[in-house]
Amino acid sequence: MKTYIQSRGYSPNHDYIWVVEQEPQQVEEVINTKLISHQDIPILNEAVKLINTKDFAVVLFREQGQLLLIVTGLRTRRKDSQNRYIYNSIAWTGTDKDEPILRKITALTLENKFQIPESAVFNLSDSSFGFEVNWDEIKALMPKTGAENAPLYENQKSEKIAFFSEDRNKDLANELMTYSLPLRDGALVVVTEFEQSKQIFKEAKVWRGISKDQNIIYRDAWEKLLSKPGKDIAAKKDEIKENINIIDEEVKLLTEDVQTMLSKLLLLLKIF
Repeated sequence: MKTYIQSRGYSPNHDYIWVVEQEPQQVEEVINTKLISHQDIPILNEAVKLINTKDFAVVLFREQGQLLLIVTGLRTRRKDSQNRYIYNSIAWTGTDKDEPILRKITALTLENKFQIPESAVFNLSDSSFGFEVNWDEIKALMPKTGAENAPLYENQKSEKIAFFSEDRNKDLANELMTYSLPLRDGALVVVTEFEQSKQIFKEAKVWRGISKDQNIIYRDAWEKLLSKPGKDIAAKKDEIKENINIIDEEVKLLTEDVQTMLSKLLLLLKIF
C-alpha cells in the first residue's frame, strides 16, 4: 500500500498540500517526502469530491481493483502564522487484498481510536513544503491484523444513510469490523461532519453514508437510499405500513392506560 499525507506549514507560503514517501536515493538522505497533486491520483481525486477535506471525514472508495481509504480533518496542536490550528489528512491506496486492514482503520477512526501522533508530521521551515513527515511513525499506525471477512447478508447490501452521531458511527464501525465491503466500484463508505447532502450520497450510490444533512429523516436510525423509483415506492409503502402498525400499538397501549386510570378513578369515587 501507498500512504499519502496532507498538511501545511507555518508560513502563508506553505499552504495545504499532499505528499507521499519517495524512495531514498542515498543512505544519508533526510528529506524523503515528495510533493504530489491529488489530481494525479484519480481515485483520490474522485473521493475528495464527496467531502469537505477541512472537516472530519472518512471515505472508502474502490475503482478498478484499487481501494482507497482517506481520513481528513485531524486537528493537530500546530498552528499557522494566523494562529489557526493545522489539520492533517491521511490516505492509503491498495488493492482488494488490503481491504481487511483498511476496514479496520476505518472502524478505529469512527470509534475515535485513531490519531496521527504530533511527532509524525511536524513543521520544518527548511522544507519546501513547510513541514516534514516521519514515515516510520506513519507506518507504525498500521494494524497488525485486519478485520473479519464475513460475507454481507442480502438485507445488508442496500444503500443506507444516517445522521452523524456517535451511535451511528459505532454501528458502522461494528459492521466494518465483521463484514466485507460490497463487490462494486465507487463510493462505499462516506462519513463526514459536514452537512453533505443526502442527494449527493444517492447520486454517488454510497453504500453507507453518514452526514449532518438536516434533510435526513431519522436522527436515531438508518434510512434506506434506493435509487430506482419502483423500489422507492415499494419501500415507502412498507415503511408506511410499519409506521401504521407502530401507531396502532401505541394507540392500544394508550387506550389501556386510559382505561386503567378511569377504573382507578371510579374506585376512588366509590370509596369517598
